[in-house]
Amino acid sequence: MKRREDLLMQMQQVLVEHGQVDFATDRFLLAISGGLDSMVMADLFAESGWSFAVAHVNFQLRGAASDADEALVRDWAASRQIPFFNKSFPTAQLAEEAGESIQVAARRLRYAFFSDCCNTHHFSWVCTAHHADDTMETVLYHLSKGTGLSGLSGIPYRNGQVLRPLLNLHREDLVAYQRAYAVPYREDASNATDVYTRNFIRHQLVPVLEQLNPAFRASFLRSIGFWREARELVDYALESLAKGVRETAADGSLRIQLSAVLAGPAPASVLYQWLLETGVTGTQVADILQAAKVGHSGVQFFTNTHRLLVDRGVLLVDSKPKKEKTTEFALAGNQGMLILPDGGTIQWSLKEGSPTEIPTDPHIACLDPSAVTLPLRIRHWQAGDTFQPLGMGGQHKKVKDFWLDNKVDRWTKDRNWLLTDAKGNICWVVGHRLDERVKITAETQAYWFFSYTNN
Repeated sequence: MKRREDLLMQMQQVLVEHGQVDFATDRFLLAISGGLDSMVMADLFAESGWSFAVAHVNFQLRGAASDADEALVRDWAASRQIPFFNKSFPTAQLAEEAGESIQVAARRLRYAFFSDCCNTHHFSWVCTAHHADDTMETVLYHLSKGTGLSGLSGIPYRNGQVLRPLLNLHREDLVAYQRAYAVPYREDASNATDVYTRNFIRHQLVPVLEQLNPAFRASFLRSIGFWREARELVDYALESLAKGVRETAADGSLRIQLSAVLAGPAPASVLYQWLLETGVTGTQVADILQAAKVGHSGVQFFTNTHRLLVDRGVLLVDSKPKKEKTTEFALAGNQGMLILPDGGTIQWSLKEGSPTEIPTDPHIACLDPSAVTLPLRIRHWQAGDTFQPLGMGGQHKKVKDFWLDNKVDRWTKDRNWLLTDAKGNICWVVGHRLDERVKITAETQAYWFFSYTNN
C-alpha cells in the first residue's frame, strides 16, 4: 500500500501542474457523495492542512439511503469542524420536466450548486474524486460508441474551475487507504449491479481484457496519455490552420472559408473539430464540403443549437435565433430611442430647416416629413417587399434582389430592419439605402433624422 504521504504528494502534483494552485491562499470545495472515493479524498485533504470545505448533493433518488449518505458526510465534516454545504433536489421530477435523463439532470444540478457555493463563499476550486479507473472506463465507453481523439483523452485533470486531484491514483490505492485508516463511507447498492453501462464495463469487460493482457490497466492508461498528447498536437494544428480561415465575429457567429479548408489537410476532420460545439454530425460536414465543391450556395444545415449556411464558398455558423413575439415597433414622438431585440439601436428626432449636408453614411438617414405618413414603424424584411432605392431614378426593386445585388447573406437579410410609414411604404432599408420618395428636397423645411447602431 502507498503511504498517506505518497498519496498526498501525488495529489499535490496534480493540483500544481494542472491548476497552478497556491496552497497558501486558494480555497477548495470538495464534492463529497459519501462513497469510498470521495471520502478518501476528504480524509486526505483533512490531513493536508489546506483550506477546504465539503459540499454534498442529495438527489433524492434512493429514499432513506440518500438521506443516510447526507448524514454521513455532514457528521464527518462536523466531527472535524469543516464547513459543510448541502442541497437536495427532486431530481427525477426535474429531469422529467426538462426532458433530460436522470444522469444528465443530476450532473447539471450538481455543478450548478457547486458554482453557486464558489461564488457565494469565494472558493477557488471544486475538487471531484474521479480516479484513473474512472478515466479508463470512460474511454472504453467512448470506444464502444465510436469516438475521436477527444473521447480517447479520458477525463481531463481540469475543466474550468473543477480539478480532479485523484486522477493519477487507481481505485485499488483508494481501497487500500480506506482499509488502513478506517475511513467511513457508504456503498451505493447500484454499484454492485450491471444496470449502468459503466458498471458493466467495470464488472464484465475489464476482467476479460485483463485475461488477454494481465497488465491491461497500466498499458491502457499509458495509451490514454499518448492520446492526450496527440490531442494537444491536433489542437495546436487546428489553431494554426484557423488563421485567416476561421473568423469569429463580435456577435459570436463564425465565418469559415471553405475553399481554404478543402485545400488543406484532412478537410472533413478539420471542419468537424471546428464545429464540434455546434453538435454537427459527420454526415452534415461531408454535405457541407460537397456543397462547397460543386459551388452550391444557400444550402442550410441545422443542429439542436445552431444553424449553418453555405454562402458563396463561405460557411456561416450562428446560434439559432430566438423567436420574438413582436417583430414590428411603432416610433412615437418627435424624438426617441428604440433598443431592438438583437441589441441594435435606432434613434430619431424631428429637426427644423434642412440639413446643411446630406449624410453618406448608410447608418444615418434624413427623411422629408411631408413624404411620409405617421406613425413610422420598424420591422423585419418580408417576402414581396419592394422599394425605390435612392439613386435609381424612382425605379422599383424588390428588397430581396437588393440583398442579392449587395451580396447580403440570407441570415443577415433576415436580421435586417426596415423603416416604413403607416401606409406600409418602405422609407429606409436600415443601414443600407434610403428610399427615393422620402429624400430631402429644396422645398424641405423640416426633416426626420435617424441613426442606427448595430451591436
